[in-house]
Amino acid sequence: MKELNKAVEVAMVCAAQDGLDRDEMESACSSLVSVPLLTSAFAEMLEEDEIDVVEAMETITEGLEGMGSWEITELNQAYMDEASKVLGDRPSINNICLALCVVICSGDLVVSDEETTALNMVAKNLSNLDQDLVNAAAQMLTEAGS
Repeated sequence: MKELNKAVEVAMVCAAQDGLDRDEMESACSSLVSVPLLTSAFAEMLEEDEIDVVEAMETITEGLEGMGSWEITELNQAYMDEASKVLGDRPSINNICLALCVVICSGDLVVSDEETTALNMVAKNLSNLDQDLVNAAAQMLTEAGS
């Protein structure tokens, strides 16, 4: 599950670009726990990529709860080049990564300029994105967290 661990890390680094407060993290964690699995489309993508759905959710939740010191990591092209190699090109991983970025960045109900720049950098470096799916998942997660 190194790809999912990296997806969580990228999301944390993305949200930490303007500082990462506890409210953002708690919102993201409660959103993920309260939604059975992002969306049925993500579940289908995970299955198509031969990734166990339950194990994937556990990996994501554990990664978010194990909050580290992400604020010292600069999300730049060098970081994304390395992250992209680990994330690979599987649609499930790429879409979950971007959806997590959006959800965590909006956890405090404000997406700062720094977070917007970081979100754009992440999106630019991921392949196989389904923007409609990412938007729908982020909307669903944000509503579940409120």
